[in-house]
Amino acid sequence: MKTQRQLLHWLGQSGGDDRPLQHLVLDSRRVQADDVFVALPGQGGHGLDYLHQAIARGAALVLSDRPATAPVPLVVIPDLRARLGDLARWYYDAPDEALTLVGVTGTNGKSSTVWYLVQLWQALGRRAAMIGTLGYGEPDRLQPAANTTPDVLTLQRLLRSFVDAGIQAVAMEVSSHAIDQGRIDGLRFDAVVLTQMGRDHLDYHGSETAYHATKVRLFTDWPSGVQVLNAEDAQGRALAALCSNPVTFGRQQAAHLRCVRLVAHEKGLKGLLQGEDGS
Repeated sequence: MKTQRQLLHWLGQSGGDDRPLQHLVLDSRRVQADDVFVALPGQGGHGLDYLHQAIARGAALVLSDRPATAPVPLVVIPDLRARLGDLARWYYDAPDEALTLVGVTGTNGKSSTVWYLVQLWQALGRRAAMIGTLGYGEPDRLQPAANTTPDVLTLQRLLRSFVDAGIQAVAMEVSSHAIDQGRIDGLRFDAVVLTQMGRDHLDYHGSETAYHATKVRLFTDWPSGVQVLNAEDAQGRALAALCSNPVTFGRQQAAHLRCVRLVAHEKGLKGLLQGEDGS
């Protein structure tokens, strides 16, 4: 972990000491001894409303976007929220660099796709974990998840714990809320996947157009090695033109990866995939 001095230096501040810090935490109820409490506006008010609770639980340092009086060092960073992703990635030593990281979004099929990816990696002899609606961790020891995609600080902490445990690959669900709220800020994906696009969360996004535009940002605004798109979906086909390295899948002749044979049986589906070169 980092020290107060190192953290303040990264933030462009002077001072601090060499006292080691533990974790970066947004929720005052989850603060433990020597954690850094990050106090920002949220759905239930401002984090500073719970400052004394965080300090009583052992917070050693407070970061916020506005000043307050506190018995521990409190550092004001006006653009703190915009910097959280990069801060967390630096603080937890860029865990995505030590992982194969795949983000999966779409209206339907996220959980199934993540589950299939983890099983495929395991079949290849790689230790793999998942993050999503079904929980987080390796398939045989999943822990319950409060959200499909954790908050930006918890996510980097979780990925670091995976790396430290010897995990080599992670497939994670990326919800539209996570994209819009910056929960995946700071991540570098090896691949991002679109299952399909429909209608969902209109109460949050306001319209189907806004919902779709949010999903598209995963493919245009975040670094990724390859963008895997459903050629059977109109949004997927349109999105391919905006991507730097698109790979499409489906039953259409134009898809990069075609499903040319698909048979249902009592244990599931069996299919044959064919690449552009016919292999």
